[in-house]
Amino acid sequence: MRGFQRSITHSFTIVAILIIATALSAGYFAFYIDAKKAGKLPVTESINSFEDCAKHYPVMESYPEQCNTPNGKHFTRELTAEEKQRQMFQQTTLANDKAASWETYSNPTINLNFRYPADWRVEEEYDKTQINIFYPGNVSQFFPDIALSYAPGEAIDQDYSMMSEPEEQVINGKKAVLRKDKETGLPRAGGHGFIQSADLYGTKGILYVSASREDPYFSKFLQTVILK
Repeated sequence: MRGFQRSITHSFTIVAILIIATALSAGYFAFYIDAKKAGKLPVTESINSFEDCAKHYPVMESYPEQCNTPNGKHFTRELTAEEKQRQMFQQTTLANDKAASWETYSNPTINLNFRYPADWRVEEEYDKTQINIFYPGNVSQFFPDIALSYAPGEAIDQDYSMMSEPEEQVINGKKAVLRKDKETGLPRAGGHGFIQSADLYGTKGILYVSASREDPYFSKFLQTVILK
């Protein structure tokens, strides 16, 4: 009999605990809803903008400014229309300044001319039939970022053509071909793993232009290449 009473008492205890837990949960939920309506949530819960975050937490020294909350929220200050216009003007000015300081390369051996940013490095080899170009920061002597290789005649290696999909373009009035690998879909140059290439057709030969990596000024540079 006593065992039966203990069992009933134990059951009542569990039920009571469940009722109390449910009541507490319901009470907290009601409190949360009322606090949210009254705007009295804890600071981290009520922050939903950069301005709110900046009132309570440190602002990073960046542009535009950024702010983080302890619970993982991240906010970035939105630039004003005037700031966006000023930023665009500065970017355009920098681009124009760099373009204005471009150097001119001339190679009478193969009748080649092009312009390039002054901070690019240009080197010649193979009796000036190959020109290697290095972007700023590339101190290598053997791995140029851009390689221009001159090939006499106008024939294209058939094996090379079969390995890539040609995309014809015109650069300075000369026929050019951008090639993409058939398997990967990435532009290629002679199977060396380069990411972009072009064959520029002149009156006496072909100039193979390949780039191992992109640069913001690569496309503009390519438009200045003239092979007579």
